[in-house]
Amino acid sequence: MTATHNAMQKKNPLFFAVLAYLPLLCGTLRAQNYEITLCTEKMNDSVIYIGQHFRDDFILLDSAARRPDGSYLFKGKRAWQRGIYAFVRREVNKRKEKKLVGLTDFAIDGSQKFTIVADSANIIF
Repeated sequence: MTATHNAMQKKNPLFFAVLAYLPLLCGTLRAQNYEITLCTEKMNDSVIYIGQHFRDDFILLDSAARRPDGSYLFKGKRAWQRGIYAFVRREVNKRKEKKLVGLTDFAIDGSQKFTIVADSANIIF
């Protein structure tokens, strides 16, 4: 074996390691930051969620704590798929059973930063 062949054998593991991590790096660079804000009055839930409908329930995808101004800010680093989502809250009934309840549905159609202002005057909690 020649010296050049030995040097190539030593460099190949590094080359393949870089190739293995390249898709992860590219995915991180392309990921968009999202900021979805829900502004509403009279809602006192400490945490609400974004979920997707699944049969008679929801799949929870993100959560946000109530801010001092009463709004909820969902923020992170990922690109949401286009589709229909719901703001969801946890509710405990008289028998102490926890249930997920949808507040309202909304659509994501490309934009990753938006605010939804809702009037909760006629919502019964």
